[in-house]
Amino acid sequence: MFNTPSVANFFLKTSLLSMFGLWIALSFSSALTAIFLWTSFVSLVCHLAVSRSAPHWPDRWLLLWHYFFLPTVLISMTVSQYPKQSFRGLFKLLQHFIILTVAFNIFSAMPTLNRWRQWVLLAFSLLVLDGMTQYFFGVDFLRGFYAQASSAGLRISASFETYGKFAAYLCSVLPVVLFCTLQSFRKRELRQELLLWIPLSLLGLFLMYSTRSRGGVLAFTFGVAIILLFRRSWKTLGVLLLVGLIGISLLPRAMVIHLDSENKEQSIVERFELWNRAWDVIRERPLTGTGINTYAVAHQQFDTRKSWRVQNYYAHNGYFQMAAEIGIPGVLFFIAFILRWLWIYRPKSFETDSDHDMRWGLFAGAVSFLIICLADTALHSPQPVMTFWFVMGLLGAAAQAKKTK
Repeated sequence: MFNTPSVANFFLKTSLLSMFGLWIALSFSSALTAIFLWTSFVSLVCHLAVSRSAPHWPDRWLLLWHYFFLPTVLISMTVSQYPKQSFRGLFKLLQHFIILTVAFNIFSAMPTLNRWRQWVLLAFSLLVLDGMTQYFFGVDFLRGFYAQASSAGLRISASFETYGKFAAYLCSVLPVVLFCTLQSFRKRELRQELLLWIPLSLLGLFLMYSTRSRGGVLAFTFGVAIILLFRRSWKTLGVLLLVGLIGISLLPRAMVIHLDSENKEQSIVERFELWNRAWDVIRERPLTGTGINTYAVAHQQFDTRKSWRVQNYYAHNGYFQMAAEIGIPGVLFFIAFILRWLWIYRPKSFETDSDHDMRWGLFAGAVSFLIICLADTALHSPQPVMTFWFVMGLLGAAAQAKKTK
C-alpha cells in the first residue's frame, strides 16, 4: 500500500521543479529544455492520475484552440508536399501547447508567484553574465557563440546564436525583470533584493540595446508603453517617451538607418520583399496553406516577383508565415485564442495583490513578443516562442491563483 496524497504530491513537486529547470534551460540548451519539458508533463499527468483530478481549463472559449486551430493544422498536413517537415512542425506545436498547459496548471496551485521571482533572478543573472562575457570577450561561455560584427557595432546574441533570437527572448523576459524590480521597490520585505534587481534591469536594458535590433527595441518599448497606458501611469509613460527620444538621438546612424548598395533602407525594403513572397503563397493557398513548418522549402514555387533580395528566408512576419503554412482560417483562430487569453487574464489597474506587478510584467512580456512577431521570425524560433508560451502560462496561472484565494 502507498500513501496516495504523498505520491501525488511527489509528482506535483517533480513537475514544478522541472518547470523551474525548463525556465533556466530555455536560454542555452535545447536538449535540457526537452528533458525538463517532458519530465514536467509526464509528472503532471501522473499527479492528475494518482489524485484523480482533471486538468484545469477554466474558460470554455479558449477551447477554440482545440476545436478549430488544431484541425486547420491537421488539414494543412494533408496537402503538404513535405510530410516530414510538417510532422516536425506538429511536434513543435505540441511542445508549445504542453508548456502552456503545464505552466498554467502547476503554477495555478501556488498561492503567489514570489518563489518564481527567485528563479527569474537566477536565470536572468546567468544570461546577463553570459551576454556581458560575449560583449567584453567576443564569445559567450554557455554555447561558444561569437558576437556578430555589423556597421552599427557588435551585435550581442549571448547563448541564442543570433541577435534577433536574443532580442525576441528579451522582449518576453525583460519586462518581467523590470516589474519585479518595481515590486521589490514597493514592498518593504523585498527591498533588500533591489541590490540585485536594479543592476539586472540596467544590464538587461543595455543588452537589449547591444543586440542592435531595431525591431526588438521598438517592440519592447511599445509593449511597455501599452502596459503603462493600461495602468494609466502617465508620468512613467512620459519619462519613457522622453528617454526613448533621447536614446534615438544618441544612437549610431548605422543602427537607425541601414542603407544597402542601392542607397535604400535595407531592412524595410527587404521586409516588404519577404512579406510580398508570403502574400504570394497566401493568395494561392488561402484555406490550407502549404503545410505546417514548410514555408522555408515551399514558398519559392509561389514567388511571382523573383527578386534577388533575401532569397530563401523566412517571412519575417510570424502571422503571414503562419497563414502561408496553415491558411487564413488557422491564423485567425490562433490570434483569437491569444487575444482571448490576454483579455481574460489581464491584470486590473485597481488590483493590489502581492503578484500584481509581476503580472503586469508577464502581460507586457507577452505583448512585446507579439509585436516583434510582426517584423521578425520569433514565432517560428524555438527558444523565443517557447519562452513566450511559458510567460503566457504564468500569466494565466497568476490570475487563476488570485481568483481561488
